[in-house]
Amino acid sequence: CNLVLLFGIKKSLKTGLSDDEKKLVMSYKDKMSNCGWSSFEIDGHDFQSMEDALSGLESSEGRPKVMFVYTNAGMDYSFVDDADPDNVPALKRREDIEHALEELEEKRSAGQ
Repeated sequence: CNLVLLFGIKKSLKTGLSDDEKKLVMSYKDKMSNCGWSSFEIDGHDFQSMEDALSGLESSEGRPKVMFVYTNAGMDYSFVDDADPDNVPALKRREDIEHALEELEEKRSAGQ
């Protein structure tokens, strides 16, 4: 089976996940596992690990897969680094999105 679900989990830079959020994520993991899904956890800021994990999914058993991708709000974007970590502005303008993609590509190319 080549079905893969990426489940994004945005953490606060200051506090991480609250206890309630951790319980919610665990309940999703349990439910997915009980339905026969394989699950993985990954740091959404580690590009090499993400590429390796996505490449390795093809060779895993024939079950559907869910990848829980943890990210920190605003991390890796120079123009939002100074923002309140619990209130990172959304990237709504095309210029901001293009700028963010350029920065991420630079970091990915540099192996960061």
